Amino acid sequence: MNTLETTPAVHVRELCKDYGSGQRVGPLSFTVPAGSITGFVGHNGAGKTTTIRMLLGLIAPTEGTADILGHDLRDRVGYLPSVGALVEGPTFYDGLSGRRNLLIHARLGDIPTDRIGEVLAETGLADRADDRVGKYSLGMRQRLGIAAALLPRPALLILDEPANGLDPQGTADLRTLLRRLADDGITCFISSHLLTEVEQLCDHLVALHQGAVVFEGSPESLTGGTPGASRIQLRPDDPADLPALAELVAALGHTSTEEAGWLHFSAPGEAAAICNAAAMHAGITLAELKLHQISLEEAFFNLTAAQDAPPGAATAHPLPTVTTGSRPS
Repeated sequence: MNTLETTPAVHVRELCKDYGSGQRVGPLSFTVPAGSITGFVGHNGAGKTTTIRMLLGLIAPTEGTADILGHDLRDRVGYLPSVGALVEGPTFYDGLSGRRNLLIHARLGDIPTDRIGEVLAETGLADRADDRVGKYSLGMRQRLGIAAALLPRPALLILDEPANGLDPQGTADLRTLLRRLADDGITCFISSHLLTEVEQLCDHLVALHQGAVVFEGSPESLTGGTPGASRIQLRPDDPADLPALAELVAALGHTSTEEAGWLHFSAPGEAAAICNAAAMHAGITLAELKLHQISLEEAFFNLTAAQDAPPGAATAHPLPTVTTGSRPS
């Protein structure tokens, strides 16, 4: 993956949209590193599309601001020509071919028409470019929307649920395309509720929950701080050995919690064998050792469950340290 540049492509500061009647998104503060593929994740209704619409100037924020490609959010003329976007599903003329729909987009955007063949090829639509869009499947319409977003050779590509309607092969092709674009220096900001796809693709993550940023950082830092993090569970044969086992695990650099005779902690998978050997050396017999690789989806659900829990309520397993944005009052 690319080394991310220090100046972000997007820097959001206390951005907020208040719809009244208790409906509010923000205030949000986060960054999208230049050259990254940043996943913008959250449950449906978390505020992802509202945030994207504010960044694109489609709706006005109630408060806050953002810098986009070095321009203030209010300077839409300065940054929008360098932004490609697909928001809330593409809209096309069903009676026209995919190629002619892109021709209209190009002419409206004052974009050279020689880009049309390139983006059709990039999105796998070259063979169906002259078919009427009314005959396209949902996945093909989604591909055409991505093609339209790529027409201006954007420095920043913003896609709202781009995998919607794509079959497994189309989703894999999308991952390949986005990685190639990022390798060419294009910043990709991808909204999705499919965390399994985000986990395979993104090198930066911004998570929303109930209109607030609850995490920002690398996917690995959410799943446990290191690539390949796992949940490790140890149960000593003699329950009296549990305190000594906890001290041993701490000496190996892991923070654990006790629950019903078990120790739980997150660490790279190889830590399980190290702990087993250390316990044996210390004279502690392990009755059971369980290793469970933590997925991004599981870590996100644990995080949002912790956000929803009443004050003082215990969570089932320890959570990684997270960076939080401002919570709405």
